[in-house]
Amino acid sequence: GASTEKQHDWVQVTKWDADEVRLDCDLKEGRFSVSHVQQRNISERTWPSSIASSRAVVTGFWDINRGARVLELGSGGGLAACVLARLGCVVTATDLPANLPHLEASLARNGVLAKVQVRPLDWSQSPASVVPFLDERWDVLLLNDCAYDAGACVHLARTVAALCYANPRMQILVANEPRTALEA
Repeated sequence: GASTEKQHDWVQVTKWDADEVRLDCDLKEGRFSVSHVQQRNISERTWPSSIASSRAVVTGFWDINRGARVLELGSGGGLAACVLARLGCVVTATDLPANLPHLEASLARNGVLAKVQVRPLDWSQSPASVVPFLDERWDVLLLNDCAYDAGACVHLARTVAALCYANPRMQILVANEPRTALEA
């Protein structure tokens, strides 16, 4: 007879247009959906890498334990932070100070604002801007499409290096859309 036991957790993109992105996640523990309202600002859009990393975590391709302390750099609209929080991770989502209201609104809309700590982090001010994060233990550092601007890569590298030095056992998970030098 056919087994009724579910074989794999999965994520399906059920909507992706100029107005909204919606992911439906089906786990052994139950189902949930995460949505993000698209804006015109580059930091307020959902990029393919965020969807890919969410899918990688839900399906177990990237093994992140429940309760893992996750620091996400450049969280943007917070799609990955929403998924990680729903999976039981302790998430700190960071972005530029001007981008935090949109991030918080997205987390609130998805019912996880109380589960995700939102903090400013400006890589261009590194190392000073990263100092408040160095005394904390992080299990996972998540970067989704953070290297889109070649000019910011030096600052991003300094930030990541400081965090790695302070957390030598931390996993680093990177999802990035390939770009040419002309697109950066």
